[in-house]
Amino acid sequence: MRRLILILAAMAMMAGCRTSEGGEFNPTLTGYTHFRHVDSFVAGQLPIVRVMLLFNEYVAAETEEDRKEIHDTYFYTNRIFEGEQGQWHIVSSYTELIIDTGGLTLDSEDAVWTFRYAGEQYDVDNMPSITSPGISSDGERRLYTLHIPGKVDLELSIKPTYVTTDDNAKQELRFDTLISGSGKLSVNYGSPGPATSITFEATEPVHGQDPTASWFDSGSWEICAVASDYTDKLQAQYLGVSHVKIFFNGYSREYSYDGMYMY
Repeated sequence: MRRLILILAAMAMMAGCRTSEGGEFNPTLTGYTHFRHVDSFVAGQLPIVRVMLLFNEYVAAETEEDRKEIHDTYFYTNRIFEGEQGQWHIVSSYTELIIDTGGLTLDSEDAVWTFRYAGEQYDVDNMPSITSPGISSDGERRLYTLHIPGKVDLELSIKPTYVTTDDNAKQELRFDTLISGSGKLSVNYGSPGPATSITFEATEPVHGQDPTASWFDSGSWEICAVASDYTDKLQAQYLGVSHVKIFFNGYSREYSYDGMYMY
């Protein structure tokens, strides 16, 4: 029953995508469904990285004028203030993000920033965190690690660039990102009983260009989905923006899809 529900979910998802082959026989469809959850899940972790990198620019600003410009460019809908014990608060109409910088900028030696949203509960010794262990060997990218307990341990290689935006001709930061590492998520495909556990690992660094980092265009994942009555293993190779090739059960197939978040 669980397998049947998964297949029906995959068929529903196919309504919004195009395939490179015709016909009804599609033995890769279940693998594609697992991939879409991983793709969307990883993309959903990246906005917090962008916030951290931009906030690093804010706390590292040398003058109040520079800090105000950064606020007005990237945090204009937020209120930012420093609370107790060096914790910073970024408050919007809907959320409050609390960041403990330890009094260091993110690119400082030994800096470990921990963070959480107000209301979230974590073990004090296992908080979500981001660190920057150094510079890439070519000197063009800064390295980061993102840890979210029970979800991801990702290694990020990021190259910041300034671009001129169309709407106001101002230069704004963008982050060219390479992703390595692994993670896991749970998916309930609609059947009774325990959810399906999906683990994933990058076998080639996955590339995304901020601010459209959810539209990955190269790299690959190795994915394993485990439920009470099946284990699925597959590989997913990005062939371009929103274009992927799935290798599953001895078959392969290409898919084009939209990049909407599921998480």
